[in-house]
Amino acid sequence: VTNYIFYTITKIMNHTDTLHEIYAHMSCFSLMTVSFPNRCELSKLVENCKHFSSFIKYFELMYCYMGINQRYQEYILLLLFLLMGACCMIVIAHIVDNYLGAVLKILGVKLYMNEYVTAVVLVSFGNVMPDLIVNFMPVRMHIDLFTIFVANALATLLFSGGIICYIKSFQMYEHATVRDLLFMIFSCTFLELCIVEDKTVTNAECYSLIAVYVCYLLINIIDMSLVRHSIKTLRAQIRALSKRPPGPARNRLLGKKQQLLLKMEQENRFIIRHQSYKLRFGVTNTNTRASGRDVLDTQSLGTHAFSTRRSEPLLPAMDTNQMRYILHSPRNSKNRFLFTEFFEAIIPIDMLKWRTSGCCGRFYLILVAPLNLILTLLIPSVDFLLHKHGWSKLLNCLQIIINPFLFIAIIEGMVRKTYYRWYLLLDFTHAKWSFCVTVPLAIFVLIHARTDMPPAYHVVFTILTLSISLLLLTICATELEVISIIIGLILNLSESFISAIYRSFAQSLSDMVLNVALALEGYERMAYAAIMGSAIFNLTAGIGISCLFNPLTRGAGSSRWLLGDHGTNSYFFLLIALITMLMWVSNFNFHTRRSVAIFSIILYFIYVMYAVLVEFSFIHAFKTDSMMEPK
Repeated sequence: VTNYIFYTITKIMNHTDTLHEIYAHMSCFSLMTVSFPNRCELSKLVENCKHFSSFIKYFELMYCYMGINQRYQEYILLLLFLLMGACCMIVIAHIVDNYLGAVLKILGVKLYMNEYVTAVVLVSFGNVMPDLIVNFMPVRMHIDLFTIFVANALATLLFSGGIICYIKSFQMYEHATVRDLLFMIFSCTFLELCIVEDKTVTNAECYSLIAVYVCYLLINIIDMSLVRHSIKTLRAQIRALSKRPPGPARNRLLGKKQQLLLKMEQENRFIIRHQSYKLRFGVTNTNTRASGRDVLDTQSLGTHAFSTRRSEPLLPAMDTNQMRYILHSPRNSKNRFLFTEFFEAIIPIDMLKWRTSGCCGRFYLILVAPLNLILTLLIPSVDFLLHKHGWSKLLNCLQIIINPFLFIAIIEGMVRKTYYRWYLLLDFTHAKWSFCVTVPLAIFVLIHARTDMPPAYHVVFTILTLSISLLLLTICATELEVISIIIGLILNLSESFISAIYRSFAQSLSDMVLNVALALEGYERMAYAAIMGSAIFNLTAGIGISCLFNPLTRGAGSSRWLLGDHGTNSYFFLLIALITMLMWVSNFNFHTRRSVAIFSIILYFIYVMYAVLVEFSFIHAFKTDSMMEPK
C-alpha cells in the first residue's frame, strides 16, 4: 500500500497538481493515513474507492454509516469482518462440495478422460478459476502477484496435500507425479527469472508462462493417448499369447501382461464409483449419495492417530443408469408426487446428517440452513450418485427461470456499478428479457418431463450449474480479497504478509473442501493430482494471464511491488517443499504416509512462523534492500 501511495503521489506531482486530479489518482488505501473525521468525506471523493469492491463500499460503510471514529471501534469491526470472511469461505465450500465437484466429475466422464487428466484439467481449473477472475478486479491492479500465486501453490501443496495424505493412504501415479514435480520446479524458477532478472514483466514473458502451461496440458493429453494405444497393443499381445500352447514361460509372460493391462485400464478410465459410508451405529449403506465424506469413521481415525492406515480397495463402478431409472415405472403418471418431491428437495437440513451428527454438527446445520435453501432454489443439482441424478421436476423448472435471470442481473449490476448508499443495486434492464426464453422453456419441460426419471437433456442443466456456481465463487472470492486487505490495514500489517498467509490459507481451505471430498469418495489419487495441477497453473498461466492484462506490470521497477516483502521467502520455501517431495516419493515408492502429511503441515507452519518473524522485523527476509544511488 505504501509503495502504491508513493507511486501515485510521484505520478501526480509530475503531471498535475489540481485537487480533482489528486482525487482521481489517489488509492482508496490512503484513507487509513488521514484522521477519522476526514475519512468519510475522502471515501466519497476518491475515485478509486468506487471501483474498490463489487457489492459493498466498505470504507463508506465503516466511516459514514457506522460512524467509526475510534481505534477500538475498528478492532470491534474487525471481528465482524472476520465473521464475513468465514461466511464467504463457507459459501465457497458449500458450492464446491455440493454442486461444482459433481459437475466436474460428469464432465470428466462425458469427455472420456482418465482420472489423472480430469484432475489436472477440470478439477484444478475449477479450484483456481475464482481466484484468477479476482486478479482482473481493480483491487489487484497494483499488488504483489508473485507472492499471491507462489504462496497459493505452497499452501495448496503442503496444507491441502498434507490433509489428503493424512486421511487416506494410496499409491500415486508414478511417472506423472515425478513429471509434475519437475514441471513445478521448472515453472517456479522460470517465473522467478521472468520477474526478478529483468526488473519488469514483458508481454513475451507472459506468453511464455502461458505456453509452459499449454505444453503441460498437451503432454498430459498425449500421454493419455499413448497409454490407450499401449492398451490396444497389450490386448493384441494377450490374444496372441492365449492362442499359443500352454507352458511355464508362456503362462508367466501372459500373467505379467494381464496384470499390466489391468493396471493400465484402471488408470485409463474415469468412472463414477459406488459410495459407501459407515454410520456411528455400525450400519453400512452403498446406495445413497451420503458417503464417507459426510460421516467420518471417527473411531478409526482415533485408532490410527499418527500411524499410516492400510490402503483401502477401490470401490466398484456404479451403474449410473440404475440410479437414473431407480424410481421409474411406466404405470406412474408423469406428475406423480410433483409437489411432495419439490418440498422434500428444498428442505434445508439433510436429515441423515442431522441423525448422525452431534450437538456441534447440528448447530452448524442450523446455521447454514438459510444458505442451503437459497442455493437449492438457485443452483440445479446434477449428480450421477443421487437418485434420479438429482432431478426434481418442479424445482428444475423454476431454476430454468430463476437462474438465468439472476445471473444476468448480477453481471449487469457489477458492470454498471450503481450503488444505493453503501451496497450495490442489481440492474434488471436486460435480465427481465430472459423471461421471453426461459418461461416457455420451463413450460415445455413441465409438460414433457416426468417426475420419476430425469429427461434425456438433464445433463444440459450442468451449464446452469457451472455458470452460476463460478459467478458466486467469484463474488465470494472478491469480497474475501477486499476483507483481507481491510483486516491488514486495520492491524497495520503489510499487504505482502496478508498475501503470503491469509489469502493463501483461505484459498487452500476452499480447494481442500473439494479435494477431501474426492479423497473420501475413493478418488484420493485424483485429488492429489488436482493439487499439483492447481499449483502448476498458479505458477504459469495464472500469473501469466494476470500480468498480461495488467499494464502496470510493464512499468519500470514493477518487479519490486510484484515480489513484495515475502515473495522471495515463499519462493524458497516452495523449492524446499518440491525437493523434499521428490525425496519422499522416491523413498516410499510413491506410497503416501501419515508421517509425510505431518511433515508437510509442519513445514507449512514453519513458513508461517518465518513470515510472522519477518513481518515484525525479528529476522531479515530473503530479499535485497532498496537502495538509492547517490548523485
